[in-house]
Amino acid sequence: MNEGYNLPDVPQEGTQEHDEYMRSQFGDDYELGYRVGFGRRLGAFIIDVVLAYIIVTIINSFFFDEKALESIIENQENLDLVIPYLKDILSIMFIVTLLYYISEVFFGFSLGKLILKIRIAAENRSEANTSNLLIRYLIKYSFPILAIIAILLESVLITYLSVLGLVIFIIGSLVSLGSTRQALHDKISKTAVYFKENIKNY
Repeated sequence: MNEGYNLPDVPQEGTQEHDEYMRSQFGDDYELGYRVGFGRRLGAFIIDVVLAYIIVTIINSFFFDEKALESIIENQENLDLVIPYLKDILSIMFIVTLLYYISEVFFGFSLGKLILKIRIAAENRSEANTSNLLIRYLIKYSFPILAIIAILLESVLITYLSVLGLVIFIIGSLVSLGSTRQALHDKISKTAVYFKENIKNY
């Protein structure tokens, strides 16, 4: 019945030839189908927040005893007593956050992403280079970076900029709900998030 009808000779899936063929047929839309959606990325983020919070709590317990915390609560109206404590607590929180996520620069994943088997890669599914991952990191975590600088320099302007960085992070993350499944920091750094097994190793 199908005599005389020639099916296209499609290269074996998982090979470079297959990717090149599919890209020639479907263009950039071919890669989009492999990208991780917002839900799984949100799941990884929640896992990371919980783990980072646990680490921050443990570290703070070494620096601040119960008496110090009680002093903050009892003297919350006395800013001269409370602010130094808050600065120290916030500094530790922001520093731990930056150190926790630094693995995204060197390995392309955080613990949350590792648990959910997703990874940051280049837009075309190849391994992302360190420079692109660093750009992504600096944009995504501009809030804690600027917040630490603001605390150290006691700068109101940088404090406002850090808040702006937080707003950009929230809005930029929601951008991943779009058709390209890329957050703002992904678009700027030319990266995307894929399942680990779908990242090309050639």
